[in-house]
Amino acid sequence: GINAEYGGNWKDSYPYSPLSAYALHPLYLNLERLALTPKLKELVQAKKTELNKLPAVDYEAVLEFKLNVAHQVFHNLYHSKGEIDGVDAFLKENKYWLEPYALFLHF
Repeated sequence: GINAEYGGNWKDSYPYSPLSAYALHPLYLNLERLALTPKLKELVQAKKTELNKLPAVDYEAVLEFKLNVAHQVFHNLYHSKGEIDGVDAFLKENKYWLEPYALFLHF
């Protein structure tokens, strides 16, 4: 889970947060640039329309939705291909910061 000191919520999303300094906070994720299935595209558009009608940004709802969609995309890609192009290379190339960052988030 996300480090309890920081809460793992939208309040962690400012660019200078330890959670955002190296890795993109999910709140900033552009879902339309992901490998969405037609069903997910429809869902994203419907949710976008719904959230844009609100009088103020519902950061909690946006974050929860984006995380759910990102997990679904990863699940779909991984289970359809057994691997995701470039992940191994990314992990190897970014090991110097990725492992400490993952440990920071976990503990």
